[in-house]
Amino acid sequence: MAKARKSSNSSEPALSVPVIGSIPRLAPLDGEGISAFAKKSTDDIPRRFYEGAVCSPGDGEEISLAYSRLAESVIREVGGGVLAVSSFIPAEGKSTLCANLANTLGASGKQVLLLECDMRLPSLSKIFGIKGDRGLSDILTSHTEYSDSLILTPEGCYTDLVLCGKIPGEHRALLTSEVMKDLISHLRARYDYVIIDTPPVSEISDALDISYLVDAYILPVRVGYSDINCTERAADMIRKSGGAVLGVVILGSEEM
Repeated sequence: MAKARKSSNSSEPALSVPVIGSIPRLAPLDGEGISAFAKKSTDDIPRRFYEGAVCSPGDGEEISLAYSRLAESVIREVGGGVLAVSSFIPAEGKSTLCANLANTLGASGKQVLLLECDMRLPSLSKIFGIKGDRGLSDILTSHTEYSDSLILTPEGCYTDLVLCGKIPGEHRALLTSEVMKDLISHLRARYDYVIIDTPPVSEISDALDISYLVDAYILPVRVGYSDINCTERAADMIRKSGGAVLGVVILGSEEM
């Protein structure tokens, strides 16, 4: 795997973690992001080319091929297990990365579950264009036993999905509970990959609190937005919490 290259700014160091994938630029929908999908037609440009969209594996398009290469890299480096996707700050593209990685792994024949653990600002329901009032929080607060009724399979997608559910007040305690630990053990036995969408590490400790449940973390580097020094800090915070960093994925690359 390649190392992240040094920035054109000579004072900015290269990342110490490998680049495991590079995804070409996605166009925001008139700057409105995923919320605009409910209001505008995408007949002129396919939905998968927008930020906050799930691409279609196997359609031969450049973005889909890039995600396929990323999935191949993940399978090669980690034969299976629990992977978390986090970032240093919001809006670096972690949830879009999560959705497309999970979907592409599923399209390759793996059994995959995408678990939404960003209880601060959940977004997977918008990305997949589905509604769901119940989810992880219901399991962790013992209001609902874990069951297949909580698992969603978005139409046309290849991954199972458990949404965040209603946002609880004390989500940190829930994510470090024995119930969460038992749930991850159950999901490990059932799926080849469990992909977890976590909050940014700089804003809330939830992403680091579950490091003992996770085999490795993946971090996005959004071209023109992410600060490499901050991404390095995120990787360092994960390591200090006892976690491992599989690598970074460049989002919005001009080079393929």
